[in-house]
Amino acid sequence: MRRYLFLLIQIVVSAMLVFFIFQNIHFGDLSGAFKNVQIEYIFIALVFSIPAWLVGIFKWQFLAKTIVDKTPPFRFFISYYLVGYFYALFVPGGQLLGEGMKAWRMSNKSEFKPQLYLSVFADKAIGFMALGCLVLISFLTQPVLYGDRLSILSLAVSAAIVLAGIMIFFSRVLLEYFYKVPEFLVKFLPLFIAGHVAILKGLLIKYNQRRKSTLIGIGIGAIAQLIWVLVIYFIALSFNLHVPFLFIAWTFLIMSVATFLPVSYAGLGVREGTFVYFFSLLGVSRELALSISLMLFGFQVLAALIGGGFELKELWSRIK
Repeated sequence: MRRYLFLLIQIVVSAMLVFFIFQNIHFGDLSGAFKNVQIEYIFIALVFSIPAWLVGIFKWQFLAKTIVDKTPPFRFFISYYLVGYFYALFVPGGQLLGEGMKAWRMSNKSEFKPQLYLSVFADKAIGFMALGCLVLISFLTQPVLYGDRLSILSLAVSAAIVLAGIMIFFSRVLLEYFYKVPEFLVKFLPLFIAGHVAILKGLLIKYNQRRKSTLIGIGIGAIAQLIWVLVIYFIALSFNLHVPFLFIAWTFLIMSVATFLPVSYAGLGVREGTFVYFFSLLGVSRELALSISLMLFGFQVLAALIGGGFELKELWSRIK
């Protein structure tokens, strides 16, 4: 019952955000933007999205190898990474469900189940650390953001993410303090859950002891995110819109953090609202900002559909 209530709240939030965004949209201008889109730039953006996906997938495999002696082949990381996107976009539960499905599917391919589960957490956490670092850099290079309250709040959240990551992955002492909260909570949970929490702590300590690998993971994550920024840069050019690269980086990075929060259905409304709001600081029309957001969403849907194909293939093989 609680799950359905939470889903209903997400749908209501998304509906309200979409209504708020679209009530000031001139649909004639929106359709005109898509009619005049320059296909060659869309093609370039689509081409660059492939290495963006692959670098992100490689980061996950690299972090898994940090604590697992033998990982499944790279093709499994590709398929389950995209399966995660399928569940994140098309199945109630959002990105949290998508990450969970990635972990569950991958763990079934190896005897190192706890390690592969943690690799998904580490992949997302270290990815957020890379996001946080890039947000700090992009903010400092964009004076238009300095006086904006939402930008200041976003910067503070990003700084908190980076600090939390430092606590977990770079300081053994701070990790011990950080872990007092879940250790306190497991006293009220079944014994088998407490056992899993203890295993999780041991594996986190392994990451904490391999700080060089964590730094490399942050670097790989930053590269993946910057390639995605390049994808959006070319999408913007397809609408004949020239936006500073680092401003696009700021908008995309904040959107990535915001859509991970389970406040809306599949990030619907949050994604579009982020682009419309921040691009308005540069004087970009709502229609153009929304067009860029929708085009990026189309790229994500394409990846999710491929992931859905992988999922159907696996389900079919089980039935047979």
